[in-house]
Amino acid sequence: ASVKRLMGRGVEDVKRIGTHMPYDFVDGSSGMPMLHTAEFEEELRRRFAGTHLLYMKLSAADRRAAWKSYLDDNALASLRENIVALMSSG
Repeated sequence: ASVKRLMGRGVEDVKRIGTHMPYDFVDGSSGMPMLHTAEFEEELRRRFAGTHLLYMKLSAADRRAAWKSYLDDNALASLRENIVALMSSG
C-alpha cells in the first residue's frame, strides 16, 4: 500500500483506515498524519536511497532534526536539502 493513498486525508481518516496500512502515524504540526520515525526511515530508504545514505551519516540528534523538518512540511523530496544543511553545519 502506498502512502500516496493518504494524501489530503486528516488524522481521523487515517485512524479509520490505518489498520489496513503497513505504516504507523503521528499527528503532524499541521494536523495531517505523518509517518512515525521508523516508517519515515524505511520510506526514505525505499524511495530516496541516496538521501537515506546521507541521513544515516548524521548524528542521532541531527537525524531527529531532519525527521522534525519532515514533520513540519511533510515533504520527503525536500529532505535532501535539510540533510545537506545539517551535514555542513556539524
